[in-house]
Amino acid sequence: MVYEFVKFIKLKVYKVSELYATKKIRVAKRDEKIYNYICSKMINLNFMNKSIAFFCCIALEILTGLPAGGQFGPQAGFVNPVSDRCEGEETFYSLEEALKEPEKVIKLDIAMLKLTEISPEISKLVNLECLDLSFNRISTLPQEFSKLTKLRILDLTGTRYLAKLPGVLTKLPALEEVNLKNHPEWSADAREEAVKLLPHVNLIFDTN
Repeated sequence: MVYEFVKFIKLKVYKVSELYATKKIRVAKRDEKIYNYICSKMINLNFMNKSIAFFCCIALEILTGLPAGGQFGPQAGFVNPVSDRCEGEETFYSLEEALKEPEKVIKLDIAMLKLTEISPEISKLVNLECLDLSFNRISTLPQEFSKLTKLRILDLTGTRYLAKLPGVLTKLPALEEVNLKNHPEWSADAREEAVKLLPHVNLIFDTN
């Protein structure tokens, strides 16, 4: 448990503190969403209880200067709908790690890694059901993505280099839910087009 926790902190919390330290991200509403998102990730890890997660959020407050807990504070009940759908599965935090045992991987979290592209090798994860690509810099998804025939849950929150919904997602027969929050550049037409492309998939957009 301790090893997994330290690994998560290195991959997520330290990355955020580095971004703030180098002033690549300004403290603004958008940054608060990113901060809240990370808190939710910690809270929903199955090896952590809510008390530990809340103290992790306080640590993030010190690193970033943002208010502890945010929208995922105690009053909100620490709920993250997408993470809840994949709860209980072992989480892999890098594609390299996942490819060591590709058939074992059901849940992959490679959020906030500054990725500009997704390797076609992801297609080797034939049993992948839950994939988190949020807050990366990808502008498209590879055609090999179509081989992820068991993928149910996809998180594309904050992937703001995506100008529209990648067409390859129409080739995923098991797809149930795609999180598309934090895409303020998308017009109403872009959202409507996404709904038309995936009429039987639950697409999650910002409500405001």
